[in-house]
Amino acid sequence: MDKISEWINRIVLKEKPKHSFSVDKIRSLFHFDFSDSLVISVTGTNGKGTVVKLLEACFLAADYRVACFTSPHLHTPNERVRLNGQNIETQKLLNLLNKIEAMPESKTFGFFHYLAIAAFFYFQEAQPEVVILEVGIGGEKDIVNVIDADIAVISSIGLDHCEILGDTLERIGQQKAGLFRGNKIAIVSAQTPIDSIDAHAKKLGARLLKINRDFSMNEKCTKWQYENRVIEELSFSRSLHPDNVAAVLTVLAESTKLPVSTSTIRSVLENFVMPGRCTVLKDHGVTAIVDVAHNPQAVEYLASFVRSRKIIGPLVAVASFKPTKDVLNILNLMKPLIDKWYIFSHNSPWLLTRAALHEKLKSAGIQRIFCCDDLPKAYQSAKMLVGNNGAVIVFGSFIVAGEILGSVKE
Repeated sequence: MDKISEWINRIVLKEKPKHSFSVDKIRSLFHFDFSDSLVISVTGTNGKGTVVKLLEACFLAADYRVACFTSPHLHTPNERVRLNGQNIETQKLLNLLNKIEAMPESKTFGFFHYLAIAAFFYFQEAQPEVVILEVGIGGEKDIVNVIDADIAVISSIGLDHCEILGDTLERIGQQKAGLFRGNKIAIVSAQTPIDSIDAHAKKLGARLLKINRDFSMNEKCTKWQYENRVIEELSFSRSLHPDNVAAVLTVLAESTKLPVSTSTIRSVLENFVMPGRCTVLKDHGVTAIVDVAHNPQAVEYLASFVRSRKIIGPLVAVASFKPTKDVLNILNLMKPLIDKWYIFSHNSPWLLTRAALHEKLKSAGIQRIFCCDDLPKAYQSAKMLVGNNGAVIVFGSFIVAGEILGSVKE
């Protein structure tokens, strides 16, 4: 385990006082100043990580100085804090985390708050031209909302984290719209109409731009249009959701003080790969599709992607999930596709136990279940079963996807 992960585990195990974290309290403690930077904050049930990473790639390709805070990570926590495309150095991050922990108020912080505040300190010192921030959960009460966004993006709306955000799309939309600021830009690429988002934008006086009303991507995913601006002859991977791409292009169109040329945008899109999002690997001749999908909306997109591959051999799943996820709905979405399921024991406290997942699978009417001692054994067993004509589908969490992506050498 790396030093940052050890530090995080220690914080997670600490007993927290019962009073809750407050965005207003953080604002009163710290006075982060990014007034000379373009600040873009991104939220959404799915797609927000892709929007953040694609924006980062475009601005970097245009030679701007770019800071990026994102979550979760696939391999190491350092990935969450990047400057000019480089992960923060371990010792630098540890120094910042220890500095924050020394404050009496830190007793109310969770590990995500620590990492975000460390990122804000790091970015403030660097004073980049662009600061891109990915929300953890929701928007209004998330620590990212400590920083005022010049452009806020909602990539999608779905039912996830309902125990925190509410159990309706309207309630979830209200939370995500908490990122909006008066007289600033709010870009929504979520297809589902959410009245609470529109109402909040109107109340604040935010300039709301909505997909298929103000900007759009054509059905062939080759043409984006916003007002009188058009980019044609687009080409990007099927693994990228076109709505996310449309949102990114609209952000770039509104970033008038930091222009990115059309040729740069085209080049970035043609070569862009988002690890862990419908990632197709060839592992010693065996096809593996690895995805972090962990809620019904993301899994539905994964299922559509798998179908589009027209794989003739067996499809075998290697999966696990957090206990808080809508596991039964996820399983029902994938059940028609999957021939056999491999589950495993794991030392992460964030994942369902093998026994608990076995019960979930049985509850979903799934019979062909194989139990393994750990994730590597489950993955290797699945590979042996599918051979050269089928595919192993690895999904369910960042933890599972990250471990497989880190172990496979194409």
